[in-house]
Amino acid sequence: MPASGKTTLLRDLTRQLADGEVFDYRRVCVIDERGEVGAVYYGSAQNDLGVTCDILDGYPKSEGIMIALRALSPDIILCDEIGGEQDVLALQSGVNAGVIFIATIHADSIAQLKRRPQFEALMKTGAFQKIVLLKDRDSPCSIKQIIDVEELYSTGGCYAD
Repeated sequence: MPASGKTTLLRDLTRQLADGEVFDYRRVCVIDERGEVGAVYYGSAQNDLGVTCDILDGYPKSEGIMIALRALSPDIILCDEIGGEQDVLALQSGVNAGVIFIATIHADSIAQLKRRPQFEALMKTGAFQKIVLLKDRDSPCSIKQIIDVEELYSTGGCYAD
């Protein structure tokens, strides 16, 4: 849902992962296609994303993911608003290389999410274990529901709404 805090939450999670606050330090890479996560200005991030974070600013997600895999050796790649088929293919390459992905996608509910064309393809990558639905713009960054991906498929492929 727009204005629910997806990008803000992604930004803060990036900082925590790259500053060693959540785990030991991780090599983190943000694919920041529209400059909303790092707010890079003349080559410098204006938002604190942590000491071990690399930012690929202005790259299409699929291209940025592939560059990160080849050149940056990330443990974790974060992407805001994962999209089309090329993004899914690049993400699959990263999963095959052992990279953890954290990504956002617009949806108000599981029912709406499963109507998104890329959702099924993203789930088939095996990259995601949890789906976090956020509340609305009146409660930014507040979690509405956490869903285990395995539970979505535990009833013969049917999704819970």
